[in-house]
Amino acid sequence: LAVAKAAKRVAAAAAAAARRRRPAVPVRAAATARSTTASDPVRVALVGCGTIAREFGEEFVRAGARVVRVCDVDATRARALAAEHDGAEVVVGDVDELLRRNDDGASRHAELVYVGTPPAHHADAVVAALGAGAHVLCEKPFALRDADALRMCEAARAQQHASVSAVNFPLRYVRALRELRERITAGYVGDAARRVELIMHIPQWPRTWQQPWVGERAQGGVMRELGSHLVFALLELCGTPFAVARVDAHSAYCAHRVRTRRDDAEAEAHALLTLRADVVPPPLADALVTVDLRCNALIAHEVLALRVSGHRGRVELRDFTRLRGCDERDGTERDLLAGVDGAAASGDEPVFMSSAPCANDIVRAVERARSRGEPSAPRDADLWRGDLVPFEYGRQVARIVEAVLASSRSGQFAKTNTAAANAVASLQ
Repeated sequence: LAVAKAAKRVAAAAAAAARRRRPAVPVRAAATARSTTASDPVRVALVGCGTIAREFGEEFVRAGARVVRVCDVDATRARALAAEHDGAEVVVGDVDELLRRNDDGASRHAELVYVGTPPAHHADAVVAALGAGAHVLCEKPFALRDADALRMCEAARAQQHASVSAVNFPLRYVRALRELRERITAGYVGDAARRVELIMHIPQWPRTWQQPWVGERAQGGVMRELGSHLVFALLELCGTPFAVARVDAHSAYCAHRVRTRRDDAEAEAHALLTLRADVVPPPLADALVTVDLRCNALIAHEVLALRVSGHRGRVELRDFTRLRGCDERDGTERDLLAGVDGAAASGDEPVFMSSAPCANDIVRAVERARSRGEPSAPRDADLWRGDLVPFEYGRQVARIVEAVLASSRSGQFAKTNTAAANAVASLQ
C-alpha cells in the first residue's frame, strides 16, 4: 500500500510539473488600416518561443485567434513552435525583422504581439511593436531597469488611442485571491492584520521545464519569477500598486546547486517591506510585511504562499489557487474554497494558474477594438480594477522586486523608486 501511495505521489508530482508553466496576460490586437473584417481571426505573433509562448499559442487558438508568425533567435525552437500552427511563418531574429514582414500582406499582418523573451529584451521588443501599431502583451518580470519600464509605459501612453498594452499577471483571474481580499476586508483575521508573509520555498531552481537563464543572476531567480506573482498579490490586497515605500533585504547565493557558479541567482533572501500608511487602507496599513525565500535540495515540497495573520486568525493563499484559513479561537485549519469554482482540496496536487482566461479576454478585446476602432482598457486611471493589467502596474511590481535584489546586494535599504530599481544594474 505504501509503495502504491508513493507511486501515486510521484505520478501526481510529474503531472503537476507539466502544468507548472508560467502563465501570461494578453492584449488587444492592433487596429490597422489592413483589410480586416470583424469575423476574421485575430492574428497573433509570438516573440520568444519558450514554454509559456507555446501554452499561449494554444490558448489563443482555442479563443478563436490565429498564430501567423513565431519569432526567436533560436531557429530550431522557432521552427518547432511554428510546426504546431498551420501556416505560421518562422522569423529567426528579433522583433524588428518580424515587424518588417508585416508589410508582406494582410493575411500575415500581426495585430497582437506576445513578448515572451528574457526580461532584458522586453523594452526594445515592446516599444518597436507599439510603434508599429500592434497591441502588445508583455511577460513578467516586466523589466530589470526602471528606465526600461518607463520607456515601455511612455510608448503605451503614446499609443493608448490605437493600441492596448498589458503585462502578464494571471493572478487577476484567480478566485482564491479575490476571496482572500474579501475575507480580510470582512475581518477574518481581525480589525487589523499584524503580519503579511510572502513565502517561497523551492527544492529545485530552475525547474526542469524552465530555460537556463531563469537560474542565472542577470535576468532570472526565484524573486523575479515567483516573487513577482506574490508582490502583485500583495498590491492587489492593498488596493494600490503604490503600496510599498521601501525595502530592507539580505540574500545568499549559490547554495542551491551542487556545483555553484558565480552567476547563479539567489538561493535565499529575507526582506522587510514597509507599506505606505497614507495610501494603504485598514486593515493592512500597519501590517509587518516580510519575504521568506529559500531554495535548496533539502526542502521536501515546494511552498508558494501569501499568509495574512491577525489577532483573530490567519488566512493563506497557497500555490496561487488555494485558500486556507485558521481561526485562532479553536485552532482549526480549513480549506476555505474546497469544492468552490473548481478549487483544489488541500490533499490534491496544486492547481496552477491557467493562461486560458487571459487569452480569451484578449481575443474578445481585440474584436471589440476592431468594431470601435479604439481600445478601451486598461487605463492608468484605474490600475487595479478589471482584468488586463496595464504597464504602469507591472512597472510598480518590478520596482519592488528589483528593490529587494538591490537592497540584499548592497546591504542598505532601497526605496521603490527609479534610483532603487536602477541600482540593480550596478550591483550585478
